[in-house]
Amino acid sequence: MELTRKNRLIKAIILGAFTVLMLTLTIVVTVLLVRKHLKNKNNPKNETVVQKSDKKTETVKPDKSVNLKHYSNFIVIAKKIEELYKTSDDAAVTRYLESFGFTRSYIVSMTLLFTRDDVFLKISHPITKVINRVDCETIKNLKHPNIIETYQYYKFTANNSVTKTQYPVEITLSEKLNQFTWKGGDHAHIKMVMKDVLEGLAYLQTKRIIHNGILPVNLMQKWNGARNAIKIIDFVVSVILPEGETIIRLWKTRPSWWAAPELVINK
Repeated sequence: MELTRKNRLIKAIILGAFTVLMLTLTIVVTVLLVRKHLKNKNNPKNETVVQKSDKKTETVKPDKSVNLKHYSNFIVIAKKIEELYKTSDDAAVTRYLESFGFTRSYIVSMTLLFTRDDVFLKISHPITKVINRVDCETIKNLKHPNIIETYQYYKFTANNSVTKTQYPVEITLSEKLNQFTWKGGDHAHIKMVMKDVLEGLAYLQTKRIIHNGILPVNLMQKWNGARNAIKIIDFVVSVILPEGETIIRLWKTRPSWWAAPELVINK
């Protein structure tokens, strides 16, 4: 009888302890919920704060890695140059091309030459007095290891604000070459140079093209993996010989000592 009474007492104690524990847990949860509610009430604008950056927005610059050998990329730059020619000066054109990573090499005889990576970009004013002058499309189609390779070209007409006249402008994109290095007295070098030049001229003759300017300044070189190959450049006074003719003459504005060898004959 007494044992039964003890068991009941133990059960009552356990039940009481469990009840107290549950009440305590309930009170704690209730207090936490009340605190959260009061916190939200005191801060009704529960918005995400966007931190302002002190970094200024950079101006989008042209992509210097764009492949200009593709016509779609080249024509964008060419048309911008045309726009600048009509509204600005050479300095503006230079700044624009420098933004694309070009470096201006020189300005001579109304010609601008820029270099970048493996290409030349030349802006020139062609001599319109040359009869049967070789056009840009023909030059672009020339493919020979001793002739400069032209990738793209663009032509437009600009206005001279001083004389109120118009003049043609040509933009050509070609392979980048190195300055021709002359080794005077080196017969092996002379032989190599003459061989390259003559092979280039022989190829031009198959196209009925007379270069009209085979001078040291119109020769450049490029490493072909084994040696520096000589390349003929500058077709500014080059002409296409009409069918049935073997001699062609240019206008006489310079002394014969300036002319190329093929022009000195029969003078």
